[in-house]
Amino acid sequence: MLRRSGTTVDAPPALLQFGRLEIDEAAREARVDGTDIRLKPREFALLLELANNVGIALSRERLLERVWGFDFDGDERTVDVHVRRLRAKIEEEAKLPPMVHTIHGFGYKFLRV
Repeated sequence: MLRRSGTTVDAPPALLQFGRLEIDEAAREARVDGTDIRLKPREFALLLELANNVGIALSRERLLERVWGFDFDGDERTVDVHVRRLRAKIEEEAKLPPMVHTIHGFGYKFLRV
């Protein structure tokens, strides 16, 4: 019936794998070695935006637009604070190598390790 109506069914959200880090978009969970990393909704959205753009330098402005929305009134440094918290959870606590790299004066880039 969907085929006849011309409507398509979207594929289920991807399960992204970066070595020991796994990001499950459908469940809105991030795991290291199968253990859940407790991320706040905004931290998860930021991680997902970075991970969906591996190797691409994303400006703070673009991250604000994509994660916080166009109507966000705050400062670009909000991104820096959230990146610091995200790094603490996925790199320091989980003992993963650095994945989120700073592009000084611009923004951030997520790299496969």
